[in-house]
Formats: sequence, structure tokens, C-alpha cells
Amino acid sequence: MIFFRTGSTDPYFNLAFEEYTVRSAGDETVFMLWQNSPSVIIGRNQNTFAEIDIGFAEAHGIPAVRRLTGGGAVYHDLGNVNYTFVAPAKDGAVLDYAGFCAPLIDALRTLGVDASLSGRNDIVCDGRKISGSAQCVMHGHVLHHGTLLWSADTGVMSAVLTPDAEKLRSKGIRSTASRVGSIREMLRAPGGSGAGGLTENAGPGGCSAGLPYISADSTASDFMNWLASYICAAEKCVVRYPSERETCAARRLMKEKYSTWEWNYGRSGHFEASSSRRFPYGTVTAEYTLEGGRIASVRFSGDFFGASPASELAERLGGCRCSGPELVRALGGCGGYIEGSAPEEIASLFM
Repeated sequence: MIFFRTGSTDPYFNLAFEEYTVRSAGDETVFMLWQNSPSVIIGRNQNTFAEIDIGFAEAHGIPAVRRLTGGGAVYHDLGNVNYTFVAPAKDGAVLDYAGFCAPLIDALRTLGVDASLSGRNDIVCDGRKISGSAQCVMHGHVLHHGTLLWSADTGVMSAVLTPDAEKLRSKGIRSTASRVGSIREMLRAPGGSGAGGLTENAGPGGCSAGLPYISADSTASDFMNWLASYICAAEKCVVRYPSERETCAARRLMKEKYSTWEWNYGRSGHFEASSSRRFPYGTVTAEYTLEGGRIASVRFSGDFFGASPASELAERLGGCRCSGPELVRALGGCGGYIEGSAPEEIASLFM
């Protein structure tokens, strides 16, 4: 495994570097750790205007940056540690969260945090979310990335994010902040890492040699350094820093795509009709235009996941009549784009 660390906290650059890595990676798995300055990272299929408080974000200089993967909007700041795996996709690759989350869960348990995988993509402790992740398959590789909440500012998080109220009701919770916890708090929790919240800092196999010391008073940067040492020891990583050529290529992609209004906001689009439903696998919204009873254009948005871009599924519907059988036929295999979905369910959004 190759370990990459850019040292950048620019969300535009970091997401551009992720895509560059997906495009250029070879047969070996790549692992990265990184942090973003305050920003909202929008899921590939989401409507940016519906996900954030634009006025608050602009007043506080918090940019919205769209990522390659599906799922919901997340708030990043320097209390977050973000991680990325880029691995070759096997034939018939499907989204597999457990395999990629396992090394992170092992690392957290080493610190005394009783972490476990919950639902489709969350790592939780004591019923509170401390990590969320997302995946996609492109250019022959799986991109899996996620957040690790060390000490994020949940006040700003709650103010800038405007999630779907139905999503919160369906989970039986009252606010965004009430769902999340910080890893640092878990170190202090009774029965966690020991008296005073200090840890033994054991490494893989119980060995502590060579690992930085980490405690509940450590910073997110300290935690990131500890995690880098832990994963590199466990996976026998080769450590690399981006070359000048790689950095230039990522900056070019940042300029052409990730820092543009068209990518981050323009994809939200405008359509003549809209229908939305909350399914067990997430909220799916279909925004579409009809001409002569046929679908002229359509866009799917929501916090769902999918191995392939939902825009490819939308293209199939061009020219389809809004009739059940025709829509169901066109939507065959929709689970590859909207994970967990059935053609009849997605067709119901147009009828």
C-alpha cells in the first residue's frame, strides 16, 4: 500500500488531488490522510442550494465543494481528519464499506474507542456517529473516503447545514449536531481509554514502538499523525509525497473543475417538475422536464449512494413516456446507480 499526504488544507485542491489519484493510480492501493479548512463537502447527486444555508456560508467564508461520491453533505474543519482509499476495482465491483472501514475501526479500538460499523456507511460509538464514508467506482478503481470527527465545531456544522427534515425524522433525531460525537470525547468517556482519557497507544499486534503518543488533549493534527503511523505499520505502507508533476496536474483539475461555480452549484440545475421520496436507502429527488408527455431531461439528486453516476441512469430516460411499463424497462439495473433501489420505486417518482 502507498501512503500519500499532500499537506494541503485547501478543499478544492484536496478533492482535485483525490480525482487525479483515481485517474492515475495503478495496481497498488493508495491511502491518504488530509484535512480541510472550514467547508461543506456536497454529495455528487445533491442540490447545493437545498443543502446549505447560503447566507451563513458566504458570511463566514465557508465554500461548498462537490465531491465525486454520493451521499449527504458534510461539514469539514480542522477538527476533522479525512481519509481516502483508492484501490483497483475487481470485476463486478460493488460498494463494500466494511472492508475499507475495518482498518479505521481497528485503529479506533486501539485507542479504547468502542467503534463499530452502523447502517450503510457510518462508524459509531455509544450510538453517536464519529465517521461517515462514501464510495464510487470510476477509471477502473474504487474510491472510498470518509471523515473522522476528532473535535469538529458542531455549532457551525448545525448552522451551515440544512438537511432534509424528513431524513432527520426517519432516524428519530432532532438535529444534525445531536447525531454526531467526537472521538476526543470518546477517549474521555467512562470505560473508554482509561483513567484521565489517556491511552496505551498500542500499535498493530499490541506493539507501541514508533507510534506518537495520543490522548484526549491531543489536537486533530496529532491524531492524524498517530493514525498515519498506525495504518502505515499495519499495512506496511510505502510513504510518498506528491511530485511537482502530480501537484501541477491536481491544481489544473482544481482550476478547471473543483473551484468552479458550474461544478459546485451549477449542477443543481432548474427543471419544470420535481418529485421526491424518502426510501430506506436515502432520499431520491427526480427533477424533470416533459415535452409531449415524454421526458426531455431529468436529474436525480439526493443523499443516496451508487457505484456509477446517477446522471448515466438519467440519460436512459430521455424520450421515455411517463408510463409505468416503459419507465420500469428503462430503469432496469438502477441499483448500480442508486444503491438498493428497484425500477418500480424510481418509476413512481414520475407518476
